Amino acid sequence: VTFALLTIDVVNHLLSIAVAGHIPPFLHRAADDSVSMIDVHGIAGPPLGLSPGWNYGEASVTLQPGDGVLLITDGVTEAQNPKRDLLGMKCIISSGIGARSVDDWGTRLLTSVRQHLAGSRRTDDICIVGISRRSGVPSGSNPPA
Repeated sequence: VTFALLTIDVVNHLLSIAVAGHIPPFLHRAADDSVSMIDVHGIAGPPLGLSPGWNYGEASVTLQPGDGVLLITDGVTEAQNPKRDLLGMKCIISSGIGARSVDDWGTRLLTSVRQHLAGSRRTDDICIVGISRRSGVPSGSNPPA
């Protein structure tokens, strides 16, 4: 079983990540419209249950106003078109560039998956989860109730 755990310190806007055999989350930086996979090198571990006693590490990222994070299942990257070509990772990044919000990014990615499938039957689950930091909320302030 692959697993990804994300926790958010809502006061300091700190996202902490632990990964067990799962595709790492992707980060969209609003300030420069860049998209990248969050670096979990050195902290990610094998899927749960494969290595009893494994000590999983943790990575962290500070979210700036307008930043978004997308977490996906491998059904997204492994979606196959009628020629059995996989969608791959590049589409996740390209669909995030120019996205107005994490909702827009997720919608654009799902549209790309559907277009790539071109009527082919899905062979795996497709799950896209997005979170973002609202613009204009300073660090150290409590979020609205």
